[in-house]
Amino acid sequence: SSNTSSPNWPSPASPGAILVAVGIEGAPRFALLALEPAPAVLLTGLVVAGIGAGALNPILLPVVYERVPEAVRGRVLSLLVGGVLAAMPLGSMAAGLLLDGVGLVGALAAFGGLYLIAGTFPAVFRVWRGLDDPAPIGGDRLVSEGARTD
Repeated sequence: SSNTSSPNWPSPASPGAILVAVGIEGAPRFALLALEPAPAVLLTGLVVAGIGAGALNPILLPVVYERVPEAVRGRVLSLLVGGVLAAMPLGSMAAGLLLDGVGLVGALAAFGGLYLIAGTFPAVFRVWRGLDDPAPIGGDRLVSEGARTD
């Protein structure tokens, strides 16, 4: 493994780093909103959650660029972005239905619970443990090291 991270710190793309970012950003944000704290507490909590959210793309996108062959990278990233954009209205619709059915606190609890479940995937599924290891493309060289992908 050509992991250049310090031996005391996880790789930026390690499951542990993802769990920390999601743990700061995910379900606690929904719990905080459901508790309806004072505005200063809410704002502080949302700023901290935003820091966790801001850490996810810099952790995950380098993995995509390293592991997806250059020849199909545009298609893969387009499919990823298209899927995310297509799912947003479905999430809004689900939120509206939940708000009508179970109220604000129930909707926040449902989405927070789903986020908590999805956020544990890096700890539960073995495939995530491979993020620390570079993905060889074209023999034993990485795309980032100029390996041919055709």
